[in-house]
Amino acid sequence: MLYIVDTSSGRDTDPESDDFGKEGPGDGSVWTLDPATDRLTCLFQSENPQAGNKFDNIIVSPRGGVLLCEDGGGVEDTFGTGERLMGPTPAGETYLFAKSNVQLSATDIRQAGKSAEFVKDGDYRDTEWVGATFDPSGRWLFVNLQTLGITFAITGPWERGLL
Repeated sequence: MLYIVDTSSGRDTDPESDDFGKEGPGDGSVWTLDPATDRLTCLFQSENPQAGNKFDNIIVSPRGGVLLCEDGGGVEDTFGTGERLMGPTPAGETYLFAKSNVQLSATDIRQAGKSAEFVKDGDYRDTEWVGATFDPSGRWLFVNLQTLGITFAITGPWERGLL
């Protein structure tokens, strides 16, 4: 199975846009292509930024679960504002896996033993998640916050969820 992300498919949901409600640029979709049958299927179509905000990175877990990295500039939800890691459910909806809440002060940077020359203080909640990948054992998920260059190592128990 081949997975394809279309970052801007769908209808424009920005009420401030001159193209509001028209086809494209929308909030994105995820497709599967089965090479054996040449069948293209829409796995998920975002109808609004809350459901998914311009995914542009995708990873398939060793168990076949899909994880999507947003690149839409952050979304305000019950957890505040920020970019999210999300996955589609079998019912065609999405679930929240993680959300960036990284806000660094000069003190935070010093206490972490890092140099302010390389890491700048600021609000990084709108920094996109990129490069999600599982290690060969399938036990660890590695994912990065692009602007900061921070890599997170996340471990399961994967068998309890959709990943």
